[in-house]
Amino acid sequence: MRGKIIILFIAVHLPLVLGIYLGTVLPGYIETQKVKQWQANFFLNNNEIIEVPQQMEQRELAIARKYRALIIEVEDNYYQGVSKLTRSAYREYQALKAKDPNYSPYSLASKYLPRLRLLEKNCDRDFSRYMIQMEKELQANSLPLDLIKQARYAYQLKKQDIKKEFYSRGQKLR
Repeated sequence: MRGKIIILFIAVHLPLVLGIYLGTVLPGYIETQKVKQWQANFFLNNNEIIEVPQQMEQRELAIARKYRALIIEVEDNYYQGVSKLTRSAYREYQALKAKDPNYSPYSLASKYLPRLRLLEKNCDRDFSRYMIQMEKELQANSLPLDLIKQARYAYQLKKQDIKKEFYSRGQKLR
């Protein structure tokens, strides 16, 4: 009987203790890993690299710079497209709001969100095409494919930031 109570006590409290421990330690660890990943990622650096990572060969650096410029172009196209959609939605909202003061901006969401998805799909297609080209070039030069992972991660982060800005602008319309 006593053994069952101890087992029950451990079975109930161990997950609680682990949850509390992981809830306090894990976020700091995750943040540290994000910072390390950010610093090591060639594509997250908005400025030219000041110090080339020692493990990066000159051929790899040339390929990274070439595709970085193309990826920035895709990101800029996405940002400009989102900005254009935002301006258009805002103008339309202002016109509709002038006619009906109770008009909700959420009514425009069904019109503009599909456009946003189409824009994202087109930019993702261009990005994927560049990633395939970069992968072929890296393989042809017998270089590691780490740059592909870095570029994908950086691209997803940039898109998230742009979307957040788009949605926050929409929220301000209320």
